[in-house]
Amino acid sequence: MAKVDIAKSLDLRLNHNLSHRQIAKMQGVSKSAIHKRLQAFLPTEATEIYRANKADIFSEAQLKVIINMDSKRLKSASLNNLAYSLQNLYNCERLERGQSTHNVSYNVITEQLKKIDEEEADLRRQLIELGAEDSNTITKDSDTT
Repeated sequence: MAKVDIAKSLDLRLNHNLSHRQIAKMQGVSKSAIHKRLQAFLPTEATEIYRANKADIFSEAQLKVIINMDSKRLKSASLNNLAYSLQNLYNCERLERGQSTHNVSYNVITEQLKKIDEEEADLRRQLIELGAEDSNTITKDSDTT
């Protein structure tokens, strides 16, 4: 009896929208064999609802953590654990909303690029001093690797 290729079956079902019958025929197994093997892997209605509302679910979880921070729990849980939980939930919510989870300082990036440009110019000067024909030797050598 032929064995069900779960990965291939999932791909055919989810990405190519083939029926269990079509997948079974391609793999030489029964329709029920495909159904039985894929049942645990296919998204349910609950999965789709979760996927569509994930950011709001993370937001609600944050609120529950905050609401449940009474004096008794604050004494028993470490501040680090509470902060970590809130930070992770917040980051998950922001990711689901398509927002950044890190702040980027363009001034810092600009300064780093300026420093790299200065280092490159210095290396090119050193190459010329060492007898390189022109300062593009670095580029030519690095292009061959």
